[in-house]
Amino acid sequence: MYADDIKKVAESAKNKSDFIGGNLTKYIVLAMMSGFFIIIGVALSFSVASITQVEGKFYGKIAIGLTFWMALGLLASAGGELFTGNCFVFTVGCLERTVSLIKVSWVRTKLFF
Repeated sequence: MYADDIKKVAESAKNKSDFIGGNLTKYIVLAMMSGFFIIIGVALSFSVASITQVEGKFYGKIAIGLTFWMALGLLASAGGELFTGNCFVFTVGCLERTVSLIKVSWVRTKLFF
């Protein structure tokens, strides 16, 4: 049922592995840019929530939900990389044998620390 999707993700793991191997600095810049966009989104969300919060109402929480998607939109449009997405992609790539376990371990340690 999802075999084609799994193959695409496994191929993406191979492509990311090749990209990281050749352009580690560029990849780290993309990861830092992602963190910046998430911080901007969280700051915007909480700023809007503090303005719209009324005692006893859920307007603030609704405002957070309506504004945080902007951070994810910025992240997706700029091509940023999140560690959680890499964990998913490289795990599928390792299980499908498009990326070796040693390469997955190297990438995770390099990008986490």
